Amino acid sequence: MSAMMAAGSEQVVIRASAPALTDGLSDCVVDIAFLLLVAGACLLYSKFQRASAVTGSPKQRHRDPDDQMSTTDGGSESGATPASTPRTTSGNGAAAPLRPRQASDSGRWEALHTKPTIGDIGRRLTHLLIEADSVDRILRLVFTDGEHMTDAHLATAIHRLARLDRRARTDIHTPAPRCDMAFRKLLTLIKAQAESDGFAPQGLANVIAALAALQVPSADCESLMAPLMAGVQAKANNCTPHALASIVYAVATMDVKTAPVELLRHWCLKTLSGCRPADLSNIAIGFVKLGVSDSEFLESIAEACTSSIAKFRHGDLSNVARAFGMAQYKHDALLAAFVASVLPVASRMSCGCLSTVAWCFARVQVRDCELLQAVASGCVGKIERIRGDELADALSVMKTF
Repeated sequence: MSAMMAAGSEQVVIRASAPALTDGLSDCVVDIAFLLLVAGACLLYSKFQRASAVTGSPKQRHRDPDDQMSTTDGGSESGATPASTPRTTSGNGAAAPLRPRQASDSGRWEALHTKPTIGDIGRRLTHLLIEADSVDRILRLVFTDGEHMTDAHLATAIHRLARLDRRARTDIHTPAPRCDMAFRKLLTLIKAQAESDGFAPQGLANVIAALAALQVPSADCESLMAPLMAGVQAKANNCTPHALASIVYAVATMDVKTAPVELLRHWCLKTLSGCRPADLSNIAIGFVKLGVSDSEFLESIAEACTSSIAKFRHGDLSNVARAFGMAQYKHDALLAAFVASVLPVASRMSCGCLSTVAWCFARVQVRDCELLQAVASGCVGKIERIRGDELADALSVMKTF
């Protein structure tokens, strides 16, 4: 009986403790689930930190460059110590290095916060002047950035302007650049540069040649030529043969009274061996127009032209013939070279070039029937395309003979 009562009491105890055991198991399950959730969050946070160390968090990527600079310098403007940046650790416990600033960040910083240097401005102006494909673009560049231009920029601007204007004159609706306010500004800047630091020798030649090509009015040229001719006098010994030839032809075209003719003559004769055919023709016609026609000078020019006449273009040949015709200087070797050069190409030469060569022979009183026949045949073949002035010159030459 007593045994039965004991067994019954144990059953009562077990049944009584079953709800408590169930509650304990539920709490354990909740705790385990919470621990797993925390562990998962920690794992995700660790992965996020590793990714941020390589690519940067969105906040770091879009942070203002000023904030980045202030934090890396160790303090803000108010002097407060900046908060430390979370850093990940490697497997051995050492701190992982911070992400270096990306190249794109550096480019944005330089583009937004770096002022262009004088060299940057100079390179930009050079590029724009060379790439300019119209008179208007060059003049607008001079008007907006003329104060930043150096002597090389000014020489390039007016040289490019002369070359482009030569093509622009074919359009009757294109105004001449010398009437533009920006062109007046360019002339003022050139004068100021010539009076202060001056131009390099080639730049000086480019400026003078461009003024002649643009046919700048004499009133403007008079004030410009005084400092420019002073520069020629100071730097003629450093000019190349091409620069000297350009200066001679330009001052002869503009009839500059203050040109140092004797100095130019001296240096042109010294550098005659380095002249190209176009340089020789410019020197010949330029000095004859300036009144230099002494036998020593003309003999040197004739010898240089005779030795290289096979390389002359038709226009160069015409200029040399005109120069010796104006000076009425007879050089037999040069005349023979004229005949040998003209006969094979007479059909391809213009009537103006042919009549100029024939005129030169008439001026020095040399009659070459073979040359005259070639000139007549060449002009007859182009009679439909010949201009009135060329026809008049050709008839005048034939009448002289």
